[in-house]
Amino acid sequence: MKPLLVALTPTVLGLLAMLAAVGLLPFMTGLPHPQPLQRKPGVPGSLNVVVARNAAGRWFADGVAVDDQTLERRLSARGDSLTVRFLPSDRLSTAEVSTSLAWLRRRTKGFVQLELMGG
Repeated sequence: MKPLLVALTPTVLGLLAMLAAVGLLPFMTGLPHPQPLQRKPGVPGSLNVVVARNAAGRWFADGVAVDDQTLERRLSARGDSLTVRFLPSDRLSTAEVSTSLAWLRRRTKGFVQLELMGG
């Protein structure tokens, strides 16, 4: 048992030194600590709409399935008093989420907020 302990001691000490160095890395580089983003309040009196998109590319507005044209009409009719919360499916690729978010922002005069599930 003693030879095993003697053999493992340098390995354990080296591992602890490496973990301590990695843990201290943010302090040594002077990087600021991550801070949570503050939610931007919507415009007072604004109407909130939750828009979701599933993995098949189908849109949902406040839980009701809608096609592209109907959603576009609803968003543009509400003007700048609209706040859209976009909830993409976790099965959409980053490119699909980005494209969908850009599509919503082009058709909405108010705020469009991206909200990810599981956060």
